[in-house]
Amino acid sequence: MKSHYKYLFLITLSNILFCQAVIINEINYNSADDFNSGDWVEFYNPNSSTINISNWQFKDDNDEHIYIFPQNTLISPNGFLVLCRNSSSFTLNYPNISNYIGDMDFGLNGGGELIRLFDYSGELVDSVNYDDDEPWPSEPDGSGSTLELINYLYDNTLAENWASSSNFGTPGNINSTISESINEEIPSEFDLHNPFPNPFNSTLNLSFSLPSKSLVSVKVFNLKGEEIKTIL
Repeated sequence: MKSHYKYLFLITLSNILFCQAVIINEINYNSADDFNSGDWVEFYNPNSSTINISNWQFKDDNDEHIYIFPQNTLISPNGFLVLCRNSSSFTLNYPNISNYIGDMDFGLNGGGELIRLFDYSGELVDSVNYDDDEPWPSEPDGSGSTLELINYLYDNTLAENWASSSNFGTPGNINSTISESINEEIPSEFDLHNPFPNPFNSTLNLSFSLPSKSLVSVKVFNLKGEEIKTIL
């Protein structure tokens, strides 16, 4: 935007559920020798409605490695689903976990890689490019720990938001490393904080809070009410 123009900043927001329908929440990519459950990935549904992920696809960084979720695969509200490499190995080590599916015909790389979740139309839903070197925790690489997201509200593409689990992880359940202050961090309603300066010319500071993961639209209007640009 040219600096000699002044704009009145307005924001429009629509709370569209399922903009990020499912989150990659826990990863077991290299089991301990004495607790070999095989590779598995846990998905979390942070929404208040059941999600049908039938015909969705899970891939690693090789597009030829594809797991297609079978028909009638559902994740309940605020629920978890584990996708495992080998069902027999998984149930042997986690006999009380029933919310799992398998078997994948490919494994996860112990040295780190990109893993991806696509919906039935081929749109990318979530991805994590994990590693076993700093700044990623190294304990999940063969020590028995898993890689757990600290808080599902955090960006799971950032290594700082992951930690090694206690014991052998928590497949199908809330993570052992979940932030104790999570309930305090979730805003109860939408809140748009005062942008400044307003009107502005070249730069603007804006912050807002959402009670749930939602699709936001950020637009710039001039003083006549004419839309100048959609930023986000």
